[in-house]
Amino acid sequence: MSSAIPLACALLAAGPLLGTAPAPPPDAPPLPTLPRSVEVELKVHRDGSLAVTEAVSVPAGERMRRQVSLRLPHGDARQRVLGVRDVRIEGSGSAELTEERLGIDLGGGTSIVRYTVDGAVTGGEFPRVHWRPASGWDTDLELVRGSFAAPRIPEALDCAAGAPGAPRPCLAAQVDHAGLTRFSQRRVPAGERIELAVDLPPRTVPPNARIEPAPTLAGAFLLTPPVAWAWALFGVFLLVLAVSLGVLRRADAAARTGPVPGSAPPAELRPGQAGVLVEGRADAVDLAVTLLDLRERAPEDLRGFERLAGSAGPELPEFGSAVRADLVRHRYLHGSRPVRAGWRIVGYGVFLTVVLALTTGHAQLGLVLAAAGAALACWGLLLPPRTRRGRAAVRALRGIDPERAPLPWAVALGRPGESVEVAQLIGRLARSAGRRGRALPPAS
Repeated sequence: MSSAIPLACALLAAGPLLGTAPAPPPDAPPLPTLPRSVEVELKVHRDGSLAVTEAVSVPAGERMRRQVSLRLPHGDARQRVLGVRDVRIEGSGSAELTEERLGIDLGGGTSIVRYTVDGAVTGGEFPRVHWRPASGWDTDLELVRGSFAAPRIPEALDCAAGAPGAPRPCLAAQVDHAGLTRFSQRRVPAGERIELAVDLPPRTVPPNARIEPAPTLAGAFLLTPPVAWAWALFGVFLLVLAVSLGVLRRADAAARTGPVPGSAPPAELRPGQAGVLVEGRADAVDLAVTLLDLRERAPEDLRGFERLAGSAGPELPEFGSAVRADLVRHRYLHGSRPVRAGWRIVGYGVFLTVVLALTTGHAQLGLVLAAAGAALACWGLLLPPRTRRGRAAVRALRGIDPERAPLPWAVALGRPGESVEVAQLIGRLARSAGRRGRALPPAS
């Protein structure tokens, strides 16, 4: 008996020398029996996090590297963003974690890699766990074998292996009588992967998948929450434009029918501008009124206007353009400023669309801006030409009594009087341009 104790102690001390492998930790997967093999243990917790433990066998003198992508395709225009934390390696190796990928570099021997994945559970009431037990290895794998555990027995299992775009069923994948999911695949070439999808009973774990637009052209034009808010604001903008257009058109119509009796014309408005303000175009009467007004105010400028009158055609384009520009400058008419501003915004929107499509995504924000510019341009085309000041001037003109107004205003308002000189001036201009009736009846 006394000799057996030293013998037992000697055998225990010689254990490492005889090649006896140490027992794995109680929470580690079975150790691989083949070189270049991986044993994987997956366990999803009740909070939706996925605990991953990998035992990797690397031949002596070699290295095996893996790049685990944390951006996985989710349809044609979206991607699933995963988060990895608590990375630990027991054995010969190191790990590097970035927002895009997890890099693992292992040396000879058997190493155990542990980490936790967030974002692997998709679906709502019926959760589905997605993970790639093997992917991104730079070495051909002889065998990949693993297990999956969850708080409840899975309802369905899908395991596929192969290159991207050419998947094939795994060698084995099943749920055993104890509810443990097992899978295995032989000979996984470098660059190929194993995809595992497990359907759990309703409300087993909460979904935590983070789905974002993919960094592609299709992903850049997805309807994201910021884009949805932008389109909603665009709808409000359209409603404001429609309501304001209706209000302004009614106000403009009321200005043409609602005179202010006994009023006087605005100080900055000249008689020759009244026709353009009221009717939107100039004719021979407006030019005659301008000549009469100049004769009274500035006789030295009369010769230039007479030359213009002699060369003017029926539309009097030069004279009309000058009067219209003056009315815009004095804020009686809107002019083309809303239209020009709208088309300028369209250009900004197109530029923003291109920039966002090529950089950060949410390219529909540029489309929203371009649509807002086009809506503003259309609003400007439908907008009544007169501003609030112009409408007030029209009401004032309709309230003037032509019988008591000075001669230029009397002619502008449709009462040329009995002056032979005035009649000759209007007749000379009317022979080339013609006279239209005024929309300014005398005050009652």
